[in-house]
Amino acid sequence: MTVAGTVAAQGPAPDKQACAQAFEDAQTKQKEGRLKAAQAAAITCAHEACQSALRSECVAWVDELRLLMPSIVVTAKDASGADISVARVLVDGAVVASRVDGKPLELDPGEHELRVEPPAGEPLVTRVVVAQGQRGRLVALQAAAAAVPPPEISSGGISPLAPIGFAIAGAGLVVGSITGGLAFSAAAYCRDNGCTEDELDSKKSIAHASTASFAIGAAGLVLGIVGMVIPTGAETETGAAPRAVPLLGPAYAGLAGSF
Repeated sequence: MTVAGTVAAQGPAPDKQACAQAFEDAQTKQKEGRLKAAQAAAITCAHEACQSALRSECVAWVDELRLLMPSIVVTAKDASGADISVARVLVDGAVVASRVDGKPLELDPGEHELRVEPPAGEPLVTRVVVAQGQRGRLVALQAAAAAVPPPEISSGGISPLAPIGFAIAGAGLVVGSITGGLAFSAAAYCRDNGCTEDELDSKKSIAHASTASFAIGAAGLVLGIVGMVIPTGAETETGAAPRAVPLLGPAYAGLAGSF
């Protein structure tokens, strides 16, 4: 079917004044870049009821504007990547389609706001700039994935390790001081009065106990300081809460654990 035949079948027949006005509007609106309005006017003045002198030019304009008219093809996906088809499509606030069906949508050249509104969830919005003569440009929209909340950071108070560590430090200092005093007195006694081998071994054991107590006290102090730094609820890389175990042997003393 010819363009003239196509436009002749559309709408009621315009009168001569309407034909002349449409002829003028088609030229004006094309110059303004309003190609859709220019095409509508050209279709009116190409009607078979219009004067033949106008019709021939208007029919040519209809073909010309069809080639110049930009168009886009819209696709939409949800956050999982699945296609969205049931949704309204709006351009500059006006509904242009009731579904996302992959068919081209004609627009005037220039910048436009494109909005896809599914029945559930947030609308998908973007801005596009289409050029005159650009046909079938693909515009793909996708919903953003749900944001993952950041892990909560405990702001609780001092770790239980702190009072435990300081208690161990205090106990080590007290026991070390007492046993140290006893060892010093025993050494003075043996120096002045002499001691048997068994008595010397006994005095040395007291001295070792004093040294071990001070070492445990020092380790407890370190544990207390660590407890002040690590907040309540903190976990190690293995997911377990910090812990400490005192170690005491004949020639060593200290703490072992995870922090």
